[in-house]
Amino acid sequence: MISLARANLIHDWKRHATAIVVLVLAGLLMTIQLGFVFGFSKSFSEIQSQLRADLVITKDSGDSRFQFYGGSIDNRFQDLVWMHPDVEDVKPWSNSGGSGQWKNIDTDSEKQILNDNSGFGYGNYVSIVPVDPSETSLDFPRFFPDAIRKVIETPGVVVLSRASARELNTGFGQKALLGNLEVTVGAVINGLSSGFQARVFTSPQTLQLIGSGGRNNPTLFLVKLKAGAAKQQVLQQLNKMLVQHQLKATTVEDSASSAGFAQVLQGNGRMLIGSAAFALLVGCAIASQTLRGAFLAQIKEFGSLRALGVKRRILAYVAMEQAFWTGIVSIPIAAVLAHILRVVMGLFDISIHIPFFLLASSSALLLIVALIAGLVSLTAVFKAQPAELLR
Repeated sequence: MISLARANLIHDWKRHATAIVVLVLAGLLMTIQLGFVFGFSKSFSEIQSQLRADLVITKDSGDSRFQFYGGSIDNRFQDLVWMHPDVEDVKPWSNSGGSGQWKNIDTDSEKQILNDNSGFGYGNYVSIVPVDPSETSLDFPRFFPDAIRKVIETPGVVVLSRASARELNTGFGQKALLGNLEVTVGAVINGLSSGFQARVFTSPQTLQLIGSGGRNNPTLFLVKLKAGAAKQQVLQQLNKMLVQHQLKATTVEDSASSAGFAQVLQGNGRMLIGSAAFALLVGCAIASQTLRGAFLAQIKEFGSLRALGVKRRILAYVAMEQAFWTGIVSIPIAAVLAHILRVVMGLFDISIHIPFFLLASSSALLLIVALIAGLVSLTAVFKAQPAELLR
C-alpha cells in the first residue's frame, strides 16, 4: 500500500517539481565544486603517484607542505638507505626541474618567434619535469607508453600532454625555444589534466642543456625493493633508521596524496576551497527555502487533516516523509548530471575528480537539507489553527 506522502508527491508532482529541480542543482553545485578541489589536488600529484618506485624518502618536518616543496635532501643519505638488505635500487628525484620560457618557432621561416596567446610575444612560462628514459628508471611514469623512452632520450626533444600542447598552441613536430635551447615536440600524450602551468617532460640531458635552474639536490629518494620484500616491514625499519636524520620513508601513494593535499591548502587551492564552501552554503540555503515554499503550499491540505482530528505527530510524519522522498528522487539525478559534466570537462582536459566518498557525502548532505527544510516548514503548520489554514 502506497503511503500518503508518496501518493501526494505522485498526484501533485508539478508542485514539487520545482523543489526537486532546485535540490538537484544544489547537489550538482556542491559536488562539482568539491570535485574541482579534488581534481586540483590530483593534477598536482598525478605525476608523483605514477612513479615506479616502491617507497620514497622525504624530508620529515611534521608538515605535509614541506614534503612537497621540501628542502633538498643531501645525496649522501643515499648510502644510509642502501644499507637496508631488502633495498635493490635508490635513485634521487626532484618534483620539478625548474621552469622556463616557451616561445613557439614558425617552422616555415625557421627562426621567426611566434607571439604567444597573451599577444605580447613574451612566451609562456612552463614547468619542466625531468624523466629518466632508461629501462631501470624509477621516475618514468607508469602511464607513459614505452615508445616514449626512445623519443625523450634524444637531446632537444620534449614531450607534452594534450592539455599543455593546447595551452602552448603547439603540437607534434613543432619547434620552440625553451630557455635558450631550441626544442622539438617529439610526442603529445593523453591522460594528464591541465594545471595552472603547462608541463614539459624532458630527459635529464635536455634539462642540463636548457639550464632552467633546477634543484642540484633531490627532494625525494625513490626506493625499489627486492622481489618478495615485505613493503610495510621495510617501511618501518627504514623509518627507524632515518628518524634521527629528519627523513621519513613512505609509500608512493601516501606521498602523492600528501603532495596534492598540501597544494589544496595553499594559494589557488585555498581559493577553490573558499568557493566550494560558499557554493555549499548558497546551495543549501536556496534548496531549503524552495523546499519550504513547496511544503507551505500544502498548508490547506494539512489544515484539512488537522480539522479532521489527525494528530500532529501524524502530520509531522507525512511532511517529513515527503521531504525524504523529495531528497531521494533528487540524489540519482544530481549524480548522473555530475558524471556527465565530469566527462564533458574531461574532453577539455579540465580535471574534476569525484571519488565515491565525495558522491556519498554530497548525497547525504542533500538528503539532510531536504529533511531540515521539511522540519522547518512544520513550524508554520503547527502554529496555525485549522480555521486559519482553511481560509
